[in-house]
Order: sequence, then structure tokens, then C-alpha cells
Amino acid sequence: MPTAAQPDGVHVDTYVDPCVPVDEARFHRILAIELGTSMDSAANAARTQVRITCIDGDIELNLEDGVTRKSMRRLLRADSLGEGASTRLLALAVAEFIVASWIELSVTPVPSVEPVGVAPSADVVAGAREVAAGRQERAVRPSWRVSAGAGLSSWAGTVATLLPLALLRASYHPEEHPAIAWRVGGQFAYGIQGVRIGRIEIGQASLSSAMAYVHSMGPLDFELGVGGRIGAVRLSGEPLGQASIEGASTVAPHGGLLLNLALHYAPTSAFRVGVEGELGMMTWPVQAYASEDEPILELSGPWLSVALILGVGL
Repeated sequence: MPTAAQPDGVHVDTYVDPCVPVDEARFHRILAIELGTSMDSAANAARTQVRITCIDGDIELNLEDGVTRKSMRRLLRADSLGEGASTRLLALAVAEFIVASWIELSVTPVPSVEPVGVAPSADVVAGAREVAAGRQERAVRPSWRVSAGAGLSSWAGTVATLLPLALLRASYHPEEHPAIAWRVGGQFAYGIQGVRIGRIEIGQASLSSAMAYVHSMGPLDFELGVGGRIGAVRLSGEPLGQASIEGASTVAPHGGLLLNLALHYAPTSAFRVGVEGELGMMTWPVQAYASEDEPILELSGPWLSVALILGVGL
């Protein structure tokens, strides 16, 4: 009987009858993620047991909750699990079943009639409340998040260049892997850089894609991502005074690898605010020439950008 154990002593034992059409190993893995549990065990735990069996073509959940000291039973239609998604959907249903019992600890902290059985310790009760609160929070977190922001980008090269930038991004956070996110986005920057014979207008547009590790601490999310960026830069030169050369414009591709760091604060599931930093390395540099000799401006090597972000969940 696999045991999912909370480090502070809250334990869930599950038994899945062979007649239930699920991948049992994957079922327990998803259930552990949903309840925020590990696979350790402890002798002094208050045990909650769930038996999943078949009855009249449907699936029956039987709960013996050692934390609230009550029993619950629920029937699920077998055809409601769907083909191919039955393992994940059953794990979610069991997690909701257990949390529905543990929510009582917050709604009615002191029962009007003392239940039969050994009362759990205060640490066990606090742990179950924490698991229930965390599961409810994860349940309402959206899978898709759209963010927009503004900041500054610094480009290295022959002349250090600082450009105001705007960005728009979408990120996907799979339910089964809350610590992973996939991000795609667009970035736009514009600025004017002085050079020895005049000035150069710089316009930049690019697309990026990255995979990120997400560590959640309540309403705070820390993200670390790696990926790449590709786009185009438009350079338009304007000579000083009576210079003997004429201004010209050019558009050149650019691209590179990037490392992204972000800290987001989400007071609600639908809204977030944060700060993000991006460190990149140009593998496809851009150059501007006044003649066929050395360039008067080159965007190459590392870049660094910092932006403030506002986002919504979908």
C-alpha cells in the first residue's frame, strides 16, 4: 500500500484495486504533487486511508480520515474519467476528496461533539490545514499567464548602448508539473546612441522562448529560465553638422542565448506584479559602419535587461 507522507506527520495511504484502469505509479506521483507530499513515512503519524475500488461498473472512493476522525464515501462514474486522462483525473478527484475532509479543520476547528478515536496532535492538524490550503491555492492558479512590462536594456559592443524596452509574454504552467514553465514573448526597444560622427537610431524587435524552473513561496514565485532570442535590429545614421558623409539605414538580424531571472508577487490568482532580469550573449552581432573600415557601433557580446512586469492569469 503506497504511503504519501507529509514531513510534519500527516500521512495518506492509498489502495488502488487492480480493476481500476489507471497507471498506479503515475497516479501516486500526481497525487503526491497535488497534496504537496513526499514518500517518507513516520511511526507517529495520524493516517488517512483511501481505498479505490470498483462497484457496479463505477469507481468507489472510501476515506478513513485519521486527522478529522471521520469516514467518507464517494462514487465516481467510470466514463467521466475519459480515455487517456483517467490516471490524472482520478488523482485530482482523490486529492479533492481528501482536501474536502481536511477543510473541516479550518471551518470547524473545535467540533461540537468529540469524534471517536485518538485525537491527532496539534502539529498533525496544522500540517493537514497547510496541505489543504496549498492544494486549494494550486487548484485556482491558472495554467496560462500573460504579462506585459517596460524597462531598460543595455547592450555591449564598441559603444555601451542603453535602450528603453517594452515586452509582452505568455507562459504556460502545466498542472502536473508546477515547478516547470514554458515562456514565449516579444520584446521591442528603441533609442538613440551618439557616436563620434553623429548619432544612430536603434530599433530592435525580437522573439524569445525559454524553459523555466519555478519555486513558489506562498504568493511569491521565483523563476529561473534558459532559452534563446532571435530578431532584427534597424540602424539609421544621422551625421553631425556639415559632415561629408550621408546618413543611411540598414536592417540586420540578431540573436543569442539568454538566462532569465524573475520574482513575481501574486496577491490573487488573476493578478501578479514582479521584476525580471535577463542576461544574454549575442551569437549573431550587429554592426554599423561609417566607411569600410572598423565599425562605429557594434552590438555584440553580452546584454542585460531589467523590466517591471504586470500579468494576468487565464
